[in-house]
Amino acid sequence: MVALATLVVALLAALTCSSLPLARADEPAPPPPPAKRKSALVSFGLVVGGLAVCAGAEAGQRKLYDADHEKSGRLVEGAKWVVCTLGPSAGQIYGEAWGQVAIWSGLRAAGFATVMLGHATDENPKLRDRLQFVGAWTVLISIIVDLSLAPSAARKYNDRHAPVTITPVPMSTPSGPALGLSLGGSF
Repeated sequence: MVALATLVVALLAALTCSSLPLARADEPAPPPPPAKRKSALVSFGLVVGGLAVCAGAEAGQRKLYDADHEKSGRLVEGAKWVVCTLGPSAGQIYGEAWGQVAIWSGLRAAGFATVMLGHATDENPKLRDRLQFVGAWTVLISIIVDLSLAPSAARKYNDRHAPVTITPVPMSTPSGPALGLSLGGSF
């Protein structure tokens, strides 16, 4: 039984190897299949788009508050905080740089929380101004960093997902031609 199984496996291996197209020694190896690549320009554009959506949400919230729609204004305010926290990280999300998303979105959320804490502090105007200043600068710096890191997130994604190919190639050996393997890729 074991001999029969071995014979079947050997026969299948021989048929598989004989059906492989072999390149001649003087022919170049076929190009690797195209990889799913991410664009640095698209990554940067997503950050700019996220900022535009955040600005639109801010304008919409102000319009609703001005029109005396207290309840809908609060709903838009909650959505605005989510969009303004994650929107500038859209390029990092596109490049699947999840660590960077967590760091800079978290820092932005902390900055927004500090600004809101400053708004709630009425007794001490000096403390209120300091909290709002620190929170606003934290948000601004995290947005600038997201803008600057977005293109590199796409490039790093492309580096992580570079194609690796293994191709059968004929080789010349002292004992005659033999089948070998070629490994190609970006490392």
